[in-house]
Amino acid sequence: MFKKTKEIIVIHWLIIVIAIVIGFIVIRPNLKAISEIGVGNFKGVYPILTDDEEYYFARVHEVLEGHRGMGNVFLKEHKNKPFMAPPLAENFFAGISGLFNISVPALFAICDFVLPFIGVILLYAMFYSMTASKKIALGSSVFFYLIFIREAGRAINQQFTFLFLFAGLWLIWKIYISDFNRKTLKYHFLFSVVFSVLFYIYPHFWTPLLALYGISMLFKAICNRRWKEGIQGLIVFSSFSILFCSYYFYNSFLALNDPAYLETARRMGLIDTHWPGAFYNTFPIACALILTIFARKIILNKTKLYFIYLVLGTGFIINWQNVITGKYVFFSIHYLQPSYLFVIIALGILLSELRFPKQENKKSIAGYIFAVFGSALIFSMLFYKSFDGVKLVFTLKTSPKHMLELQEQRKLFDWLNENTQKDAVVYFLGEGGFESNLPIYTDVNLYYGGLPTSFLISDSEIIDRWLRKNIFNDEINEAYLRDKNKTYTLLANRFIDNYQNKMVRRKIVRFFTGYDLSEPEISPQWYTDMVVGKYREVKKVSVETALKKYEIDYILLDRKIKDGNKIEAKLKKEKFLEPIKEIDNVVIYKVN
Repeated sequence: MFKKTKEIIVIHWLIIVIAIVIGFIVIRPNLKAISEIGVGNFKGVYPILTDDEEYYFARVHEVLEGHRGMGNVFLKEHKNKPFMAPPLAENFFAGISGLFNISVPALFAICDFVLPFIGVILLYAMFYSMTASKKIALGSSVFFYLIFIREAGRAINQQFTFLFLFAGLWLIWKIYISDFNRKTLKYHFLFSVVFSVLFYIYPHFWTPLLALYGISMLFKAICNRRWKEGIQGLIVFSSFSILFCSYYFYNSFLALNDPAYLETARRMGLIDTHWPGAFYNTFPIACALILTIFARKIILNKTKLYFIYLVLGTGFIINWQNVITGKYVFFSIHYLQPSYLFVIIALGILLSELRFPKQENKKSIAGYIFAVFGSALIFSMLFYKSFDGVKLVFTLKTSPKHMLELQEQRKLFDWLNENTQKDAVVYFLGEGGFESNLPIYTDVNLYYGGLPTSFLISDSEIIDRWLRKNIFNDEINEAYLRDKNKTYTLLANRFIDNYQNKMVRRKIVRFFTGYDLSEPEISPQWYTDMVVGKYREVKKVSVETALKKYEIDYILLDRKIKDGNKIEAKLKKEKFLEPIKEIDNVVIYKVN
């Protein structure tokens, strides 16, 4: 075993070196931020460097607090609700955090190196299996991680989920090139495991895997006319997948019966439309498909040619399935990575099959040149569309001043952990960055904050909590609330169905006819009226009555915020509040 491993390392040493380099690129911003302030000044508070990092950190910390189901990470009253975002990855990392007694942010800082390192090697192995070319496997894997270097640093999704996407594609390839027999059933079983893991982590990766697996199995069964063996494989996959995913189905049943489910699904981007979208995703797929069609005669291995068609066809299916189903998840950007990976797979296989014509055949030479330059052009297109993300990672940093300010927060976090009961509810008046760290470094919950829209909760309660959270903010008045651009952001994607679909139609009509349809409203008038109506209800009652509608134990006021002194004067007048501690500029009030 050791001898074989040594041989593999000797043969493929370059990808190991490159994987180390990519790992250091991803972890560099954290190392740089700590080194600039000095290790002695670092108190364990890490900067938030990538999208949604605070959300995933809070979710993992929530598991460590004992709430493994993560019904709601931020709001105490909703802890026992069914989950909307699958919790497996968070439970896994919480287990590692607890086992090694390492903080959640520190664990993910380590993962910034470890997971991209593993991912690059795994992707290389997949490409090498498909192309039998070290150069193409090396180039393809490095190129993918280069254009998605930003995503390689995003905690859990997509940093962790990349590994299962690559493993799933590798297993599908093994199933596709293997004969239908009992020996290959192990691949179907292993794929069911990988699929099920993704089922509990990230829907935007298991859906393309399921689609590719389904159409490739159907294609093989039709071509080989061996339905019996194909059905056996499907039975193995389906049986174990259903078994492994049974708890998810049970949770989904509970969630579907929650009165707030449909509203929550809308906020998370589920919309009704038959109009095609995701053009950034599908245009490179279309280009790769056209290129393959023109170059098909010089691809001698028809098994690989047909796999290219299957992969690219899957790309269209995942992005445009709504044309038939009418159901679409708005964040099509989440399908960008598998879509581009499918294109890279197709071009990688295509280039591995190209051979420069030995005879002077003008058509063959022209086909070869067309395939090479066409592939280069598509690769350039992918890089261009991802350039902003690439540039961001290589310029990503945080100032020493900001890092030192973050370390000062440790005093407050330690006090809350030592002096408040578990799951105490905190009403925070201060900058959002400070508040977002509370669920990461302490066991407290928020009165309102974080990302409550991503959990099972009604639109009405979200609006109500937000208004009560801003009861001391004099800028929030009826004129402010009637600005649709501002009230729209309260529920993020609630009205995507009303707005985004019309924008898509507008673009399509303008592209084909040149006629520009009218700009659609962001949110309907009834919604604005509802927000204003709730605002009037809150203003009618006392501050104590308004705040105590939901559980509240402490109020934290950061004096440095705008009108901080003015707000402090208001708090001092409230008899139900008792100032118990002052840490730097933060005053802590206990709710009696």
